Amino acid sequence: MISNHHSQQINAQNGAYQRSIGHKKWTGSLLDKLVEGAPEGQRNDFLTRLCGQLLYTKADDRTVWELLNFANNHNQPPLGQQEVRKIMTSILKRELSKYE
Repeated sequence: MISNHHSQQINAQNGAYQRSIGHKKWTGSLLDKLVEGAPEGQRNDFLTRLCGQLLYTKADDRTVWELLNFANNHNQPPLGQQEVRKIMTSILKRELSKYE
């Protein structure tokens, strides 16, 4: 344990570094989700919610696509590309319909 104005802890086995400096911001939680992944049975719902949150940030569609695939690679096991494409297409259509 390292002592500073905020608590920090380093796990030497896996190189994980944790710190506690107050409440996590929305963006921090979103970034954490990119590497969390989801187990079988929850992957579609996980990626659907994540896609909506990424689109909410107003990031470019290409950026959302890349991050969605990054997150999918952390799923156990990852979904196929066609399924990820179907999720993104569905959420994009839903978001676009809000502006019609």
